[in-house]
Amino acid sequence: FWLDLRYGARMLAKAPAFTAVALLTLALGMGAATAIFSVVDTVLLKPLPFRDAERLLVIWEKNVSQNLDQTFVSPADFLAWQQQSRTVERMAALQDTRINLTGGPNGHIDPEEIKGERVTAGLFPLLGVEPIVGRAFRPEEDRPGNINFVLLSHSLWQRRFAGDPGIAGKTIRLRDQPYTVVGVLPPAFAVMESGVDVFVPLGLNPGDAHTVNNRFLRVIARRRGSLDQVQAELDALGAQMELAQPALHTGWRPEVFELGEELVGGVRRALWVLMAAVGCLLLMACVNVANLLLARGATRGREIALRSALGAGRGRIVAQFLTESVLLALGGALLGWFLAAGAIYLLVHAGPASVPRLTQAALDLRLFGFALAISLTTGILFGIVPAMQGARTPLSVALNEGGRGGSAGRTG
Repeated sequence: FWLDLRYGARMLAKAPAFTAVALLTLALGMGAATAIFSVVDTVLLKPLPFRDAERLLVIWEKNVSQNLDQTFVSPADFLAWQQQSRTVERMAALQDTRINLTGGPNGHIDPEEIKGERVTAGLFPLLGVEPIVGRAFRPEEDRPGNINFVLLSHSLWQRRFAGDPGIAGKTIRLRDQPYTVVGVLPPAFAVMESGVDVFVPLGLNPGDAHTVNNRFLRVIARRRGSLDQVQAELDALGAQMELAQPALHTGWRPEVFELGEELVGGVRRALWVLMAAVGCLLLMACVNVANLLLARGATRGREIALRSALGAGRGRIVAQFLTESVLLALGGALLGWFLAAGAIYLLVHAGPASVPRLTQAALDLRLFGFALAISLTTGILFGIVPAMQGARTPLSVALNEGGRGGSAGRTG
């Protein structure tokens, strides 16, 4: 094998144009396949980074008579579900917002409008997420008039506060008001929206008639029973609320979905189609390189004939051709790895925001194993036909067709 490897490397080095074209062709196919597989792996295959993620639900509301589907939830409905549901273990609410960051622990800083979420204090215990610095919100910090507390995202902590390990307990200014930092969340933490910089308490007030019946909340829950049991129970609660307050609740019913499906359902088909497309691209790359190897093999008739005359059997010649193919595949995989790294960087920083967890895509050892397996498989795939073609050419035909000039002859 070592002799075949050295000989194959010398033969490829003697044909730099052929080798360069083959390597670039393979690198394109393997790089695209590896990059897209990294996205599919991150978005679709890896479980959500929450405790018992398969039990997490998202709850919307709908009104068939008004042709409204998957609308936000009112605080009144959320509080009623939270108090009366028996098929749900925990429930939390979120509201998207924009907040101006106007001051840091050491005074004034360059102001910036950042993305925030107002959340109930139970969100983080529900998800099973612990801050890496400090703590999460306490129940008493999620009450009207006592909500000037904030949890920082890891990226904002690094970007604006230099990763200060003592940030918990310090005061920053949001909306030009003092907020006490209680902790820092893990890297890339996200629930329904990515890129959220700060989390502040929601502080729902059941007695506020101006907001309690408006619909502006996203609701996350952890189920005890099955999805159907939760849906049936919330439907029954919705019917009771409609009877009690028909002006506010007529026609409104909850819609319950698994959180994982809610996050990726809109992009699942597109990603699998894209994966199939890059698989076709890789297949075309293999076919093109196989064609190059067939054409090159046709010009090596005299070499093969001489090796046969010197005692090389068919298996030995096939092994030599396959070794060269695997060398090309491994070289293409190495170049493809760098192309994949560049492609993933572009996807992470410029990809569509609608793809959940896209910013977490990265090359790792699992993907390296995937790329290595792809490279070895494709090496055998595009090398087997030229190898068999070269090995079965009769000795007399190869010598007669080759001539003094070494032309390809009828086989070429």
